[in-house]
Amino acid sequence: MHFITNKHNHFFIVKAQLNLGLLNDCVVHESLSDMYLYVCEQETLDIEQVEGLEYAITMKNGLWASVDDRGFVEVINGCVYDYISDFEL
Repeated sequence: MHFITNKHNHFFIVKAQLNLGLLNDCVVHESLSDMYLYVCEQETLDIEQVEGLEYAITMKNGLWASVDDRGFVEVINGCVYDYISDFEL
């Protein structure tokens, strides 16, 4: 499992194997709590404001998908590394 924050301070749990060297402008964290603390510091937020709001990136049947905090699933079209690195709302 990987814990990743991108350049826009969006944060992800990746539940599949990744080559972390292919990410651009991302921070890889040792743990979920480290990732939460990093986002809190970057965005001046309390831990309660970020817990559980990460995107989960998974692979099923050969397709990458992103699941948001509400459970909505989006199939990732294209490169998963670009998706994680460049994702913003």
